[in-house]
Amino acid sequence: MNFEQMEHIVTIVNEKSITKASEKLCISTSGLSQSISQLENELGIKIFNRTKRSITPTIEGKIVISTANFIIKAINELNNEINKNKNEKHLKIATTAGLNYHLQDTILKYKLAHNDITFELGEVDRENIIEAIIKEEYDFAIKLAPLKSLNGLKNISYKLICTSHYCIGVGRSSPFYSLEYVTLNDLKDVKLLNYKLSNLDLLCKLFKMSPKQMFLNTNKASLLIEIAKDSDAIFIAPKIVYVNHELIINGDVKMIPIKEKNQFFEIDFLLIYSETKGLSNLASDFIKDFLEYTNNFC
Repeated sequence: MNFEQMEHIVTIVNEKSITKASEKLCISTSGLSQSISQLENELGIKIFNRTKRSITPTIEGKIVISTANFIIKAINELNNEINKNKNEKHLKIATTAGLNYHLQDTILKYKLAHNDITFELGEVDRENIIEAIIKEEYDFAIKLAPLKSLNGLKNISYKLICTSHYCIGVGRSSPFYSLEYVTLNDLKDVKLLNYKLSNLDLLCKLFKMSPKQMFLNTNKASLLIEIAKDSDAIFIAPKIVYVNHELIINGDVKMIPIKEKNQFFEIDFLLIYSETKGLSNLASDFIKDFLEYTNNFC
């Protein structure tokens, strides 16, 4: 019995169907049936009772399946430990719109202490970031989404980084600059600067705005704050996103909270990674530094 055959019988039990198991394993139904038959001949026992409507383990089959489950779990745990303890020198990090400035600052500081480490920072659409992590294309990702949105997702581990409230970003010439907060009614006629990787439809729905209010749509987050500084247009972002930007610090642009009925509009920033792959020692070490850095602004 080889590892592939063990995966086959365990998947059949989990899916309760050869057809569904073959789809999950990406092999043909006939190929899967042949694999099981070969294993049964090799062991000299019948592993499954098969009918047109169902497939169930025999008594002997349950023993084989239990052993296969144990071995597969042990091998996966071993692989995880090997991945965690590899002497890795490169980190691939995926982000949606949000904490890029904080990530870049942390990367620069980390490289000063570990100049042999290299980084790859990629911006990924909100809709594709989960798939990218499941496919293990990145070591981990930073995602802007409600914490509850990840409940029930398989093969994904996650951790709350921080919660931040939405603000409008305005320049000194804006009529909003002197306000402590704005309401949804204040946003009805504003000119909106939008970052392409953010979800415009969601923002408009959340803040009762119209897509027709969009003044500029750009894939450069830095351009939003520069244009806001020199015009009466605004952008909308969680406070933490730009809190350490030079234009915010010197007061050329101000982040003003959006409130309705005395409540802020809040959003979660989440760390996500593959449950199967886990986190390497390098990733865990970097994330510790990143969380310590972001805690200063949450």
